[in-house]
Amino acid sequence: MVIFITGTDTDCGKTFVSSLLLKAFLALGIDASYQKWVSTGNRDYSEDAHFVYEMAGITPPPMAGSLETPYCFSLPASPHLAGEQDGQSIDTRHLEECTRTLGERHELVIVEGVGGLLVPLTRETLLIDLVAQMSLPTIVVARAGLGTINHTLLTIEALERRGIEIRGLIINEDRPANPLIAQDNQAIIEKFTGISPLCRIPHQSHIDNSLIDELKEAAKALYAHH
Repeated sequence: MVIFITGTDTDCGKTFVSSLLLKAFLALGIDASYQKWVSTGNRDYSEDAHFVYEMAGITPPPMAGSLETPYCFSLPASPHLAGEQDGQSIDTRHLEECTRTLGERHELVIVEGVGGLLVPLTRETLLIDLVAQMSLPTIVVARAGLGTINHTLLTIEALERRGIEIRGLIINEDRPANPLIAQDNQAIIEKFTGISPLCRIPHQSHIDNSLIDELKEAAKALYAHH
């Protein structure tokens, strides 16, 4: 089983949510793994993957060029440009092969995207094109605060237009949000999409047991659906 994690934009909390979901799946006794197709900002290893593996208590973390992190580029930019600056181009067939191999080795693989869905992997291929080609069920990570309605509705519309299964929505309060605005945002998103969030992750300085329990329930539901 492979689940794709996308976000409504850059730095909305995809990596944090991926780490929590991986931790939840492992706690349920499910042999789960994590993959980051493309990482930018560090050519030697994926900083996101290191964070996820550390959070999940898995060692050692993967290095650049591994099945888990096929492409790592120096420039913190769009994947197509970052690759070009390092003299490389992203081979989407290689990404498919890496994911397929991981899927054969593990019960479940969490694949984290890079930026939003319409980010170009190459000058010919958008990230969403590969997700659609591979028919990957997708979880959308959205912010809680101001601006999230438009970003979330656009993301969901893009997935639906390409026939990509939306497995769930997770709202991440990556920064303190006005409670009135956050609650209304969620209500509006539900009204116009018909999607109720799997969970809402509050802004907090530490991960408490109640959040882990909630994520375990979400993970159970996701795994039972495969």
